Amino acid sequence: MPDTDITSAELLPLLPYYVYVLMDPDTMQVFYCGKGKATRVQQHLPEVLRRIANGEELTSAKHLKIQEICARPQEPLEMVVGRFETDAEAFAVEATLIKWIYRFAQLTNAVHGHGCNFIRDKGDLSERIHLDVQAPLRSNDGAYTKNNLEKLDATGAFGLLSNIRDRLTSEGFMARDFSEKSDRPFSPGTSNGWLGLIVRIKHVDFMVGFSKTCMPGVSIANTLFSRSDEAQRQLAAIHAAKGPAFLARESKNMLVHGEGRYRDFSPKPMFSETTLDSLFDLLHEFDRIGNGMDAAGQQQR
Repeated sequence: MPDTDITSAELLPLLPYYVYVLMDPDTMQVFYCGKGKATRVQQHLPEVLRRIANGEELTSAKHLKIQEICARPQEPLEMVVGRFETDAEAFAVEATLIKWIYRFAQLTNAVHGHGCNFIRDKGDLSERIHLDVQAPLRSNDGAYTKNNLEKLDATGAFGLLSNIRDRLTSEGFMARDFSEKSDRPFSPGTSNGWLGLIVRIKHVDFMVGFSKTCMPGVSIANTLFSRSDEAQRQLAAIHAAKGPAFLARESKNMLVHGEGRYRDFSPKPMFSETTLDSLFDLLHEFDRIGNGMDAAGQQQR
């Protein structure tokens, strides 16, 4: 028998997505946590060296830390922490490491990561309603729902929803609530403190939703309509026109017809009551992209 320490797990092919860290070689302290695939983990150092060679100013905390390490002269240590089959799994682990394990304030990351609002900060031992399992909060007496409805009402969320619906209609969009049976599984959950509307633009059902914070976000309602081949081509056209920030991520949340009910862009477009014009500008741009895609298809036929 050959003398080897290779385990059966090490013989498996590499999974496509991974979470990695960058460390200071002197202290072994993690200063950056990221998610990537292919050679992403190896791209940070060359990017800093290229910027330095071109005389560009380094402004991000991550770049400045790498520059400081290079001046010793050394290089940051690159380590893959874990590999995953899906983007969503990698994003979840990345955000958990950033918030609970390493602590955001101790890293050079610019953002907390996907789903960070549902991950506890390291050292935070206080009760968090949206995290902790508290049976009385969801008892059958209706107190949980009543509390959320009161918060939505107090912040003017219902009025904002009405304003958005009226404006969608006046600007020619096809918007709907969740009264239809087929739409009900995609409701953001008023009893849980969320309001929203589905906006159908060409081949895709988009979701405009928000909580008591009254900051509408735009995502994709992963309805059967949004899963069509035409919808996927439209989302690809949006990504091509708008760039990396408008890549439609994998479906998430509870399963409907075998898939998660929402798909987010990365990062998710967010707005406020004072920036609603930008929200509608974005929806109109989605409409123009869809029209252009349809026109191209007609020309080809």
